[in-house]
Amino acid sequence: MATEISATALLSFLKGPLSSAFSPSAIAPTMTGTAYIRRSFSAPTSATAIPLGDVATPGWCLIVNRDAINFVEVFTASAGVVALKILAGEFALFRFGVAAPALKANTAAVVVDYLLLDT
Repeated sequence: MATEISATALLSFLKGPLSSAFSPSAIAPTMTGTAYIRRSFSAPTSATAIPLGDVATPGWCLIVNRDAINFVEVFTASAGVVALKILAGEFALFRFGVAAPALKANTAAVVVDYLLLDT
C-alpha cells in the first residue's frame, strides 16, 4: 500500500520590511515496514544511540527538543559526525540515511520526544 506516511512543512519569516514563506506540497511516502517507536528519551552529554525499538531501518523521524535551555545534536552514529542541531524548544522532521543514529546534549541531559518510522 502507498501513501501511509503524511508530512507537511511551512517555513516563514518576518524581519522588518523583509518576509518570505515557503510551503511545498504535502508528501505521502510509502512505509515499507510496520515498525515504529514513539517515546521520550533523555539524551546524555555523550553521543548515545537512539533507542530504535523494533525499527530495523530508521526512516522518517520527528524529534522535539523539550529542554528550555540546551540544544541536542543528532549524530550519524555514536562515533559519527553531527548531522543536525536542534535548539531548545525546536523540532526537526527528516528522513534518516543511517542505520544507528545517536543523540548528544550540549551541557546537561536533554529530554526529547520522537516518532521514528521504519522505512
